[in-house]
Amino acid sequence: MMTQKTLLTTLMLFMALGNFKNALAQNTSEEITTPPQLVERWYGALGGVDRRGFEELIAEDAKIVLKDLGVEQTKSEFIAALDEWEKSTRNANIIFRYELIEDDSASVLVCYRFETNEQLISESFTFSNDQITGSVQEFKSDNCGDM
Repeated sequence: MMTQKTLLTTLMLFMALGNFKNALAQNTSEEITTPPQLVERWYGALGGVDRRGFEELIAEDAKIVLKDLGVEQTKSEFIAALDEWEKSTRNANIIFRYELIEDDSASVLVCYRFETNEQLISESFTFSNDQITGSVQEFKSDNCGDM
């Protein structure tokens, strides 16, 4: 059974995603760049633990860096680690906000809200040929503030 806090968090996430999609819909297609589409696919695949989605999204020579853990993963290592991610993130909410979008990169602040805690993470992505070629993730806080 959903608690009030979980329900409120879920509703806030849907509202935030709806507002983001509405904002994108109001832009012309020329204004919408590839990085936001790739970042949205990343978090969609992460939230749904979509291994096939990551297979298509991540370039073969990509590097995923988890700075705080001192870990650098290849595409296959990242996808293999999704088993552990899936176990440890049941009922998690992922909320993100763009900090910077360029032609071949994007920086995002991400709030991961788990059942017992939350984490604010800074994530930077690089892109080439409509795929993610790199991701660097760095812990910022154990509190997401107003996200």
